[in-house]
Amino acid sequence: MMKRCLVFGIFVLFLTLREGLSTAESSPITGTLSEIDRLLTLNKRAERGRVLRLFQKLFQTFRKLYKRSYNPNESGGRFRQFVQAVKMILSVNKQGYEFKAEINKFTDMTEEEKSANTGVNASEYLMFAEREGEGGEDGTWANLQRRLKEGPETLDWVAEGKTLKPLEQGDCASCWAMATVGAVEGRYAIATGKLKRFSVQELVDCTYEYTGANTGCNGGWFTKSYKYMKTGGHLTLASDLPYVANDGACKAGSLPNGFKAASLTAWKQEKNPTFDQMVVAIQDGPVSVGIKAQGDFFQYGTGIYFNPTCSTDLNHGLVGVGYSPKYIILRNSWGYDWGQGGYVYFTRTHGNVCGVTSYMVYGTWTPNGGTDDDPDGIPESAAGVCRDLDPAECGEYGLIGCSDPVTSNFMKINCRFTCKICTVPQGDDDCPPGEIKCGAECKEKHLCEHHG
Repeated sequence: MMKRCLVFGIFVLFLTLREGLSTAESSPITGTLSEIDRLLTLNKRAERGRVLRLFQKLFQTFRKLYKRSYNPNESGGRFRQFVQAVKMILSVNKQGYEFKAEINKFTDMTEEEKSANTGVNASEYLMFAEREGEGGEDGTWANLQRRLKEGPETLDWVAEGKTLKPLEQGDCASCWAMATVGAVEGRYAIATGKLKRFSVQELVDCTYEYTGANTGCNGGWFTKSYKYMKTGGHLTLASDLPYVANDGACKAGSLPNGFKAASLTAWKQEKNPTFDQMVVAIQDGPVSVGIKAQGDFFQYGTGIYFNPTCSTDLNHGLVGVGYSPKYIILRNSWGYDWGQGGYVYFTRTHGNVCGVTSYMVYGTWTPNGGTDDDPDGIPESAAGVCRDLDPAECGEYGLIGCSDPVTSNFMKINCRFTCKICTVPQGDDDCPPGEIKCGAECKEKHLCEHHG
C-alpha cells in the first residue's frame, strides 16, 4: 500500500510540475496577448507606445517558439505581417463564434507563403462532370434516409483506429495528394484490417500524365489521382517512397505495390453533396473534400469552425474522417501542431461554408485475396500486439499527451503502448507474422537486440 501511495504521489507531482511548466511556457503569449487586446480596446493615444512594445515582446516570443530567423531586410515586414495577423485573431475571437483563432506557425507568413500550403487547382475541377467515376453509394432519397436512420449519430474514424497522424505538406502545394492518400489509407484499413502509410510522393511525381489538374507541387485534384490508382492498380508504401515536399521523377515502375490485400474497384466524385450525403459516405470510410482556406482558417485553434464571409472558390484539400450532428471532422495536412492535433471541426449547421460541400471524392476497396504482410501494416486481429508506431514522439509527450486536446488524436493512434490502450505481448505468438516479442513490443527479429 505504501509503495502504491508513493508511486501515486510521484505521478501527481509530475502532473503538477508539467502543468506549471506548461503555464510558464504559454503565459508569455497568452498574458501579453490579453494585455494587447485590453489596450487596443481602450484605444488611447497615450498607450500606443506601450502597445508597440508589447507587440515587439510577443513577436520575440513567437520567433523563439517557432525558431524563426530572418535576414535584416525582411524582419520589419515580418513584424508588420505578424501584427496584422494578431489583430485579426483578436477580432475573430470577439465575434461569438464557436471556435477560437490562435497564434501559430502561419502568423508571420505572407498570403503567397500560405497559399503554398494549399494546392487545389480550382479552375480545372469545375470542368468535371457532376458525377464522375463509377460505383459509389445509391443516391436515392429513400436509401439516404435509411442509411441516416440506421447509421451512428456520431462517428470518428480516428478514434476507431482507421487513420494515421496528419502529415505536413510544407511549401509544396500537395494537399490534393495528401487528401487522396488519407482517404485511401482509411478505406483500405476498413476493407483489410491493415492500417498502412501509402506514398503521397508517388502521386506528386507520377500523375502529371493525367493532364488537366495535377502538377505536382503546383497543385492538383483528387479525381486525377483516383484515375491513376485505378488504371495502374498501384500505390507504393511511404516507407519505399517517402514524402520530400518537392517534385521528383516518377519511380512507380521500380517500387513494390502497396495494394496487396485489396483493390480499388471503383471511385466516385460527388458534386454539391448535402451534409447528409457526406455523412453517409463517411459511414463507409474517409472521403476527400475541398474547401477555401483563407484568413482565420489558417489561425484556427479549437472549436467548431465557421466563417460567414468565406469564399467557396476551393483551394485546399482535406480528409473527412468523422461527424457529429454539429460538425464534420476534417484531417488537415499542416502537421499535428495545427488546430486540434491536425484536425478541424467544421460546422455542418450553416450550409456550404467555405465550399465544404462543393465536392467529395472517395473510393471503393474490395479484398482481393492477396497476402498483406508488410511490416507497417497493423493487423486488426492482433489484439495482443502493443507498440508505439512513433516511439520518439510518443516518448516526448508521454502519458500526459494521451489526454491532451492538442496531441490526443495523434497519441491514441500512434502511441498505443504509451497510452496503455493495448496489451503488452506475452510471447512471440502474440506478434504478427515475421516479428517476435522484444521487450514490451513486437519487432522484426533483426531489430530486436535481446531476445530470450
